[in-house]
Formats: sequence, C-alpha cells, structure tokens
Amino acid sequence: MKEVLPNWVFIACGVEHFDTALLKNKDYLFVNTVSNTHSMYYKAVENKDKNTKIRYINVLNRDRVLYEMENSL
Repeated sequence: MKEVLPNWVFIACGVEHFDTALLKNKDYLFVNTVSNTHSMYYKAVENKDKNTKIRYINVLNRDRVLYEMENSL
C-alpha cells in the first residue's frame, strides 16, 4: 500500500503502541476490520481529531482495499 499511496501514514495491524501524533490533522481514518485489534481501534478512535472521519475496510486484497477506500470518500 505504501507504494500506491506514498504520502499516506500507515500503522501496521496489531501495533498497539504507536505515536498518536500520527493521527493529528488527518481528514480520514481508515480501519481494516479484518485484521485489526480492538485495543488498537479504540486507541485510534480516542486519539483522532474531532473532525476526522472514520471509514471501515472489510477486505485484505490490495485492489479491493483501494476500491473500497475510493468509494468511501
């Protein structure tokens, strides 16, 4: 995904100890519900900016992920 979206910030699934500053000033927060942990999800939601929109991705295939992201914007 980093090759396709080089200017985006990615946090690997299951990484619960990430710098919450990565979430600041973002328009969207995409959460992959297939491979994410509850604790990581709650930490991200609690630390996102008030106006950051959350979008959920329910697939792992890169092309399907990009398709779902594009359609959710």
